[in-house]
Amino acid sequence: MHKEAPKLYDNGFDIMFVRLIKEISIGIHTLNLTMSYRKDLREIFRELSIVTQKYFDFCTEYLIERGLIPKSPFVDPIKSVEFVKDASYLGVLNPIKGKRPLNTVEMAHIYHAIESNMMGMQMIFGFAQCAENKEVGKFFSKGGELAKRMIKELGNFF
Repeated sequence: MHKEAPKLYDNGFDIMFVRLIKEISIGIHTLNLTMSYRKDLREIFRELSIVTQKYFDFCTEYLIERGLIPKSPFVDPIKSVEFVKDASYLGVLNPIKGKRPLNTVEMAHIYHAIESNMMGMQMIFGFAQCAENKEVGKFFSKGGELAKRMIKELGNFF
């Protein structure tokens, strides 16, 4: 440990990290619950899920209240409805018609991917700074640059 080393992460990074781990845990506990047949195991995974959701909410509120996490994009309620007529809707780029508007589910997934990559980018650049082996540091930096490019490309959808 190097006590004189500069701080690796910004304020709130630790809570963002816990939030990300809780997000992953919610899915894992739910999956394990659906694969368990013993009543006692189902109860354990149900309780783990409840506790995990509680701490996920706590972390989210903490970060929002302190302005450390941006709120996701806001969408005005729709005034009309359009129905999908064929499979061409699924293609974001249509060579004839160009781009179609994103739907709210797509926006949510893109925003989530940006948020996750930002967290990963910060973490991996921290690892790169701490790596004693120069090759390992370069490898981490390369991963951080990849995450940075992903954030930029995903942000272009908005």
